[in-house]
Amino acid sequence: MRQPSVTSLTFALSLLTVQTGHAFDATQTEIDAFIAADQDKNLSLSRAEFPTFVRHMARAGQPTARTIVRFKAFGYAFNIADLNGDGRITPEELRAADDSYRAQN
Repeated sequence: MRQPSVTSLTFALSLLTVQTGHAFDATQTEIDAFIAADQDKNLSLSRAEFPTFVRHMARAGQPTARTIVRFKAFGYAFNIADLNGDGRITPEELRAADDSYRAQN
């Protein structure tokens, strides 16, 4: 099975706003980190893929990601971000979890 290209993944991530009706407004850093972490290219992150995303975001200076890395709280953060409990985290779930965390801190 052919893997989608980075361009098609970037396009797909940007379309999530239109498809879901939610404002996603991903930065290029978020898109790049997500694409780097999403090894199976299914537009969601598994528990195994999630630390790669977080580490990319932490290196870019994202405060929530830096906190997760500092406390090695990948599993804890994954459980919070996986809003529907399906074992995968979508870009929408990532945004909702980060927005919630920032609102509390």
